Amino acid sequence: MEIQRKPPRDRGSMKKGDCDTMKKFLALILTLAMALSVTACGGSDDTADDTADGEGSGTEETADYASMTDDELKAAITTVEGGKLTVATSPDFAPYEFYAIDENGDPQLAGFDMDLAQYIADYLGLSLEIVPMDFDGTIMELQNGNVDLGMAGYSPDPKRADSMDFSDIYITGGQSFVCVESNKDLFTSLEDANNADYQIGAQVGSIQADLAHENTPDADIIELAKVPDIIAELVTGKLDGAFIETMVAESYATQYPELCLVLEVPYDAEGSVVGVTKGNAALLEGVKSVKLFGEEIAVHAQIVNFQGLSSHADRNHLLSWIQAIQAPKPQHVFVVHGDREVAPVFAQTVSQLGFTAHAPQYTEEYDLLTCTQLAAGYLPQRKTRTFDGAPRVTAAYQKLVQLGDSLVGLIRRSKGRDNKTLAAFAEALRKVMEKFEI
Repeated sequence: MEIQRKPPRDRGSMKKGDCDTMKKFLALILTLAMALSVTACGGSDDTADDTADGEGSGTEETADYASMTDDELKAAITTVEGGKLTVATSPDFAPYEFYAIDENGDPQLAGFDMDLAQYIADYLGLSLEIVPMDFDGTIMELQNGNVDLGMAGYSPDPKRADSMDFSDIYITGGQSFVCVESNKDLFTSLEDANNADYQIGAQVGSIQADLAHENTPDADIIELAKVPDIIAELVTGKLDGAFIETMVAESYATQYPELCLVLEVPYDAEGSVVGVTKGNAALLEGVKSVKLFGEEIAVHAQIVNFQGLSSHADRNHLLSWIQAIQAPKPQHVFVVHGDREVAPVFAQTVSQLGFTAHAPQYTEEYDLLTCTQLAAGYLPQRKTRTFDGAPRVTAAYQKLVQLGDSLVGLIRRSKGRDNKTLAAFAEALRKVMEKFEI
């Protein structure tokens, strides 16, 4: 399990069926996501070609879902379980989906795929159920029709078209070859990595696994179930390099400074889509369409790397970056991350630079169009959860989790070894577990 820290997810969330709140939610995205380039366009002119069974006749008729009203579309949508949107995900792919620790010390699903899933469910008037699993399992669940959507950083690979339908690309990205900093000089091109002496990692069933076989067929390619397994094997020297989605690799590099994104990997379909159960054209159209201010718009995002600004920049770096912003300057700055006691102080400092800045509190409602606070928030009482007198989540605990991920990878790679070695391995693990069993 990959664990990170994040603020409460409820801050700024939408209420189901509240059109005004939907507008505020989109405006919040446009205001806060300074790294996103957002493009609005009119609704698609494409007519859905999928067919639905005619009632009682057994014949097929074509439904033009794109031309339906919101109410007609929502009525036409069918899901695995009535009234519920069931979404499969693989929460090891930060910043798309991952586990984060909330203020109570509990792991919660987080990431912009998870926020997008909640947005889609709210827009369609459905409750949301997230089902975590390994990445290749998400594709199988979609293929078998056991879930409505798959959201796991999918690329629209034509080979997946038999398993799922694709939404429009909603975020663009790229692919990278990653190694540790001390080895970066070994890899000046992908041809350097195509060496039988190198062990190259990739996630099972992923586009990155295909890219590894395509670009480094002579290398010893190790496919692991989870990205944290790959990261752990890289930093411990078990892998020489790995193919990882660029934005995901950048996210892990903030936690592991020894990681180096050394090469860009060419790939035609650079972007992510939502996977939709085959044949559910009404749901697919519902995923593509968001109506705001009376018109259908599509929001496309592109991640931009601001040189010199870390995602964990300190106070002085952030202030320096904010001061360098040229006109047109943001009308309003929200400080939504960091210690809750420090955030209001930092917002006051930003205000002194000539910006209108504010640190919203938990459950606060704010109208971005009029710059008006609609409802005051509050700071929830901190709950310190302990385990035998120590904080539940500590640096030592996180290190233990990372080593556990590495151990799982080692066990998987041990398949096929002789029984004597496997038995000795199992016995050694049993003794360690007994020693620390509570």
